[in-house]
Amino acid sequence: MKHILLPLSFSIAFGTNLNYALHQTHAYPFIQNKTEMILEYQKLNDTVDILNIKEQELGSTLSSFGSIGNMDGYKLDITYGLNDKITLHTNIGMQKIQYGDSTLNNKKYNIFGRYNILQNDFTQTALSLDIGGTINSADKISITNTNYLESLAKKFLDVKDVKITSTAIGVVKKDGTTEILNISSPVSIDIENLQDKTLYISLLNEKKINHTYICGFIKLNYTKISTLIRANIVAADSSTQTKLQNYTLSRNLDRNEKSVNIGFNISTGIDYIFEFEYYYTKFFRSEGLDYIDYNHVFNVDVIKPFNKKWFVFAGGKVMYRQFNGEIPYLYNTYTQTTFDHKYGYAKAGIGYVW
Repeated sequence: MKHILLPLSFSIAFGTNLNYALHQTHAYPFIQNKTEMILEYQKLNDTVDILNIKEQELGSTLSSFGSIGNMDGYKLDITYGLNDKITLHTNIGMQKIQYGDSTLNNKKYNIFGRYNILQNDFTQTALSLDIGGTINSADKISITNTNYLESLAKKFLDVKDVKITSTAIGVVKKDGTTEILNISSPVSIDIENLQDKTLYISLLNEKKINHTYICGFIKLNYTKISTLIRANIVAADSSTQTKLQNYTLSRNLDRNEKSVNIGFNISTGIDYIFEFEYYYTKFFRSEGLDYIDYNHVFNVDVIKPFNKKWFVFAGGKVMYRQFNGEIPYLYNTYTQTTFDHKYGYAKAGIGYVW
């Protein structure tokens, strides 16, 4: 018993209760009538750049619309053991992500209930079912930088090329002809109604071997996504006003999609707890949105318990195809070609259980 000194994110091994780890992919229930709270800070910049991802993967994309860069994030996790079968979990978070020449403030809310279907003390295995939901949302983003505007306008207007000055827009159509649109104020493109809502169900199967827990899981997701893109172009003359009627200046990108996650989580250790999680995501999207239809995600953390209540941790998260599926509304017909890059960030935090 003297070795069972575990972090806040770990319960005491009282028969049917898990030595609960930082990651939430476990089939064993959380200890009954106990609450765990975890505060996490996330960071990516030129100094905190795990695996040199920012320099190697993102440098060539930062002049294109939909490109992402530095990030600051925060997350609060709360887990509660309702009884010996049911575990409740919620988390809220904010990620401030460099998005072109703007900042995307993504707010995330997640909640699920876990029901422990069975445990076998002889084989040291457990089986559980999760049912939950996730919401991501962000405020309006306005694109005003000329480089980003030209990158987006070319796709948005469905033309061969676009050049923008303070007084005119030069449009090279697909047939090679050029059209000049005279403008009386700076051009901007607004991206609004950024939100996704996901309902999911997960099946988790876990095996305990001494101080090691190995959990395999499969998760089915149904996501409803909303996005509106609007071009703000003020014609300087009646001729341009007439020409603008031939262009679609507002596009609704709302859609539904399905996806599946398949992966595993390994927790091991006593004085220090090491956790490694991997999952593969496959997306089922309509034709025209299938440029990147998968992702690989890795979560690695080292947890140091101080006693049965307090612990600290540090680690990182790496996504092979950046936020594909992690923030579903970011992927659309205009941004999908920017998703062929890795993205990752460092994280650290503190936890408490009572």
